[in-house]
Amino acid sequence: MVILQLWFRKNAIILIACILAVSFMGCGSGGSGGSGSDSTNASTPVSNPNPGPPDPGPSGTGDNPPADPPATSSSAGGIPVDGHPNWEERTLLVVTNMVRIDPEGYLARYTNFSGILLPHNYPAVGPLYWNQALNEAARYHAEDMAENNCFQHNSCDGTVWSQRIRSFYPAAASLWENIAAGTPGPVETLNLLLCEGSPPCVADFSPEDGHRRNIMAAGARELGTGYALDPAATYRHYWVQDFAGNPPSETPPLVAGSHLLVDGALMFYLNYDAPSGDPPQSVAVDLGGTMIPMDLELGVGASGTFATVAATPSGCRSYHFEAIDASGELWRYPGSGELRTYGVGGCSEDYTP
Repeated sequence: MVILQLWFRKNAIILIACILAVSFMGCGSGGSGGSGSDSTNASTPVSNPNPGPPDPGPSGTGDNPPADPPATSSSAGGIPVDGHPNWEERTLLVVTNMVRIDPEGYLARYTNFSGILLPHNYPAVGPLYWNQALNEAARYHAEDMAENNCFQHNSCDGTVWSQRIRSFYPAAASLWENIAAGTPGPVETLNLLLCEGSPPCVADFSPEDGHRRNIMAAGARELGTGYALDPAATYRHYWVQDFAGNPPSETPPLVAGSHLLVDGALMFYLNYDAPSGDPPQSVAVDLGGTMIPMDLELGVGASGTFATVAATPSGCRSYHFEAIDASGELWRYPGSGELRTYGVGGCSEDYTP
């Protein structure tokens, strides 16, 4: 089934198309110019009969931690691998988890939407962990759409979208996909997908509610996001979310973290999820050698997003996140190296080893 919706806003065309299939689930969105958007959705989960057993991950706890424990590596997406993820991709992962962890809280703080993500329809679900193969698949598709000026789930050469993802991630047990274009930043992109276009947003579980379903899918466990920019392409900015249902190979409590400019303020966000179900003793961002405590912004202590604000710098600043879990173990994100304040104060660097 294909559902098309068309809006006009500020000389921008906003088009949303949803395709509901039988074996996979995916959606997309995009638009003309910085505020425009187009979106397409293909939905239906499918299972791989032989996904293989997941690798065991670190527990993140210790019965007898030392008085001054060493930082434990927490590398799930924090340390770029061959440039994956970039700042846009990592930040889209973070804000996606912000919604999943606390849908009502996110809507209240970061949108003007109402009447969607109602608790009885979309209760809070666990955060998604970064997966390199999904990141590579999503980036490949974003770059393909930007370079070849197409906007669709299938590759521009006609390769079926699920086949494309499985060429990067053969063991994927279930797959979902969202695509978007025309929005310049991660928050704008996520909000477009949640609303299914311009407000008023479509109702929960309506036929047009496909992207929101993917974002809040309880069966999704991993996420790879893709971003590409081409000033010569129709929509300039191209975004992809590729979800999978495989158990992550590692589940450190520090899931993902990044920075954002929010109303001109430099904000730092960290998704935290404790296997023990206990809140951390402390969470902080080390910004240029200064530890800044972080407070719970969304969700609950054991599964929430922590945030803090800092003065907007001129030039690049280095930072990483640290947390001491309930057992006293110290965790770090990224596991090594430093994130950089990309996009703020003229900074064009995302990470330094």
